[in-house]
Amino acid sequence: MPEREIDYTVERKISFALRSSDANKLNDSSYDLDYTLRPIHIPIHARNVHLTLDYAQIPHRFYNINLTNNKIVVNGPDSSDVVGDFTITFPVGIYNHEELSLFLERDLTEQDAKTTAGPLFSLEHFIPDNTTASIINYTNVDIQWSDANSTMAAILGYDAVDSGTSAIVPAIDYSDNEHGLKHIDSYYLNTNIIRGLRINDAYHNCIGIVPINVAAGETIYHNPNNVQSLTADNLINQEINHIRFWITSDGTTVVDLNDDDYEFAITIYYTEPHNHEWDERTNQV
Repeated sequence: MPEREIDYTVERKISFALRSSDANKLNDSSYDLDYTLRPIHIPIHARNVHLTLDYAQIPHRFYNINLTNNKIVVNGPDSSDVVGDFTITFPVGIYNHEELSLFLERDLTEQDAKTTAGPLFSLEHFIPDNTTASIINYTNVDIQWSDANSTMAAILGYDAVDSGTSAIVPAIDYSDNEHGLKHIDSYYLNTNIIRGLRINDAYHNCIGIVPINVAAGETIYHNPNNVQSLTADNLINQEINHIRFWITSDGTTVVDLNDDDYEFAITIYYTEPHNHEWDERTNQV
């Protein structure tokens, strides 16, 4: 009897976890990582290839103020009007201008700086230019941005030029450049193996966005309720031996987690067409 062909597809999936602690650093970077895989091959006849981010565990360690940029040196009077240097050292953390000002006021008070007209100086965000405004409250106060110990100068937007004393107070010293303080709402996980999400009208390597829903210093455990599937047909007939991965704050700006480990799991799905002959005598393939 004649035989006929029957076509059907089988779905395949490959799941694996990536851990930063098991990856190699690229270019001496703590945030650009390369992971060696047991070779994964997506066959040439694969169809409907797509990728999902299934899980992520990320420590929320992105601090805009860290041990490299957390000091300001200011020259000014103490409570007895004796002029000298005060060094304000901010704890590592995430700050805006208001939070910086609250801390420096407390710290200067503890160091016995003059307070009759307020703190020696305060910091404000000058929104029109996205710069920093230093409000100086005494005529004999000079913020020492040129001091090597004033490591916060750059992130606040100041070049290495001291504020200088002013005959009229309060005086305002605006930063030379835009400030670099920022808060982030999410971590963006990126890999080099596919074109990922469309963000701000452009495609990026991002395979998933992890909302920050914990306090600084805690760990995010991300188990998405609605897993987003990303097209990955570029992997057809490819063998994957390495995956490069990194985290950004907006799709492009790289985030350094200060060498803390993170991990995530992804799955690659595809279908394979199968063609078999149907035997009419046995009613089976």
